[in-house]
Amino acid sequence: MPRVVLIHGAATTSAVWAPVLTLLSDHNVLAVDRPATGNLDLELEWLAPFTHDSLVVGASGGATLGLALAASTISIAGAIAHEPAVGSLVPELLAPVV
Repeated sequence: MPRVVLIHGAATTSAVWAPVLTLLSDHNVLAVDRPATGNLDLELEWLAPFTHDSLVVGASGGATLGLALAASTISIAGAIAHEPAVGSLVPELLAPVV
């Protein structure tokens, strides 16, 4: 099974993944504290070494990054992305990823 990399949203830290890390403590799971620069290219470059050949799980802004990783040339094993309702309320927010 590939490593699982958990990516938090822009207004949070990796601490939001603490309950998940506890539940998956017997697996290879990493919760990263992304730099939250607001620059998609910089964020992807920073995430690349952590996410290479990994299953990426992202919530909120982390979901946007997960989708962007899946659409990039960075090799990932897969992605699970949960973007809350704001994406449906402000569709242009996700336009760069689409």
